[in-house]
Amino acid sequence: VISSVKSLLLLPVKILGDICCCCFPADASALRPNGKLVKLEKLCIGDEVIVMDSGGRFKASRVYAFGHRDSSRQESFLKLTARSSETGEIYECRMTQDHRVPVQKKGTSFFEYVRVCEISAGDLVYVAQHWHCENQRIADKESSTAEVTKVCESQERGIFAPFTEDGTVLIDGVVASCYA
Repeated sequence: VISSVKSLLLLPVKILGDICCCCFPADASALRPNGKLVKLEKLCIGDEVIVMDSGGRFKASRVYAFGHRDSSRQESFLKLTARSSETGEIYECRMTQDHRVPVQKKGTSFFEYVRVCEISAGDLVYVAQHWHCENQRIADKESSTAEVTKVCESQERGIFAPFTEDGTVLIDGVVASCYA
């Protein structure tokens, strides 16, 4: 289990000219504490979303800023696909290549934050089971893991980088850092 999300990864968002290094597409979904899904293009500063705490449990955290918030821009993303061995549920989360995700690399026994471009099939990621079910309330529940089956490129509309008070965010059922 991660000892401290904030101490492991409170790095600023890297912006190199017009390059976005730590974003999700406009139609990616976060989960509100009431179980309702919200597209990132509809998310606002002050909204609460589900995050993972340092003990691996889900909780609510407030969005305090956006590193990027552009609905019209086309961007290259990596789509991480993972499958839960427990439920068979499939997770697909798209993010820019330098986005950090807590991962247990294949053949290791610990989780560390790595760039999504360094994730491979067989690695494990933290996920929220049944995150997409209407009115699913997952606050105070334990996170689960899913095995990455592939990582591939995709072109998507929009770039959004929500920052939460806890430094993590649950996007399309997968736990990610808010930082690059």
